[in-house]
Amino acid sequence: DTNSMEEDKRTYWYISADWMSDKGICMWFGVQCAARRGHDGNPTVTYDDDVAAVTHLNLASNGIRGVLPPEIFMALDQMRVLDMSTNFLGSTLPTELGNLVSLEELNLEHNALLGPIPPSIGSMTNLLLLNLGANLFFWVDT
Repeated sequence: DTNSMEEDKRTYWYISADWMSDKGICMWFGVQCAARRGHDGNPTVTYDDDVAAVTHLNLASNGIRGVLPPEIFMALDQMRVLDMSTNFLGSTLPTELGNLVSLEELNLEHNALLGPIPPSIGSMTNLLLLNLGANLFFWVDT
């Protein structure tokens, strides 16, 4: 039910305004969108979910616990900034992270991420800032 879902969000997040609400994703806390480019290369003029692209996701210092789902890296192909630093994220980084080829900033510092850093991160050729410090990563030579 909706009340227990709201309770769950408050338990794990400090600020979760509008997440999983009937408002469009571009209205959710920590999300910024830009007009998605249409087939003709021109940006659209509205920001509803069908025509807007998520470009920034900033949930830093928000008490988020759990794992980074691979689906986030497949669905948000126009994201330029992902900041989920200073949370309680665990597990390994999925190889799908490399799908974020438009990403310019990735900040996942101060979490509990572990394991090897996936080689697919090398396909993120637009990356200007990479901060994975204060985690439990290790490097594997291939």
